[in-house]
Amino acid sequence: MKRSIICLLLLITAVSALPAQSENFKIETDINWERDLIRIRVENDLNPEIFVIQEAKLQANRETKLAFPRILLMALEPIVVDSRKTVKDLILEDLTYLNVIESLSQDAFLETSYLNRDLTSLINEYAVNLYSDFTKIFVNHDSPIPIRPYLGFAAAEDYTAVVIVATGQLPVYGKSEAASLHPALFPKLISSSGETVLSQENIEPAVLTERGYVTYYPEGTSLTEWEIGKNPLRILASAVFGVRHTDIVIRDSDVRKLLSRASNIELLKSGKIHIICNRENLNLTQTLPLEK
Repeated sequence: MKRSIICLLLLITAVSALPAQSENFKIETDINWERDLIRIRVENDLNPEIFVIQEAKLQANRETKLAFPRILLMALEPIVVDSRKTVKDLILEDLTYLNVIESLSQDAFLETSYLNRDLTSLINEYAVNLYSDFTKIFVNHDSPIPIRPYLGFAAAEDYTAVVIVATGQLPVYGKSEAASLHPALFPKLISSSGETVLSQENIEPAVLTERGYVTYYPEGTSLTEWEIGKNPLRILASAVFGVRHTDIVIRDSDVRKLLSRASNIELLKSGKIHIICNRENLNLTQTLPLEK
């Protein structure tokens, strides 16, 4: 089994380096963080030597199904897991993720299948749930680490949600440069004094695999009372942090508001954090060739 996994990894690495050809599948991946979906579009050219379109379509569909574990792996590799690593980085560290993602290919939902306008290729569009199907792969703890409360006085209320605005270019914590926030499965909240306020280790695994603990929205989104309740705490991000600029730095005064009341600590743990960021960073879209 270990040998077959290593061979599969080598095959994927070699395929990733190939240039686009007409003999390749064309794969488009769209990570829709707002709707918690991964959508994968696979285009496969019909065999021109098969003159009956229905037969050519059936063959193209069989080819796509056969290659789908490799397709899914290439589609998921660029997703950012945390401030340092993508899915591809984790696979290179631990080859057992290959088996897990291969099994995930059986749960992918085929949303639609159709021919393109000139009837020369078959297009299959799949959906994978970002959390219940995918994020659970990377949840490794059984119980959360308690969030340490702030023991001093802070003028705070019981909030119904946390809304963090992290748009535009923000300072990079500890550096003399600026960058925009990039979404990740497991971002951290950092205080302006450099302490970690919240990370995935503080969240119940059930929350992480049901809906995650943050939701991203594009700039200009008007959140409704149904989404954030009547009394949300609105915070302006002061900086970004991490190698991939995924973590959010907030002011110590906002940290004290969150950590001085038990109800607000529970709010953090329940996944009611809403992050507004640049629209162009919200959806990860890529197009990749993959040899048949």
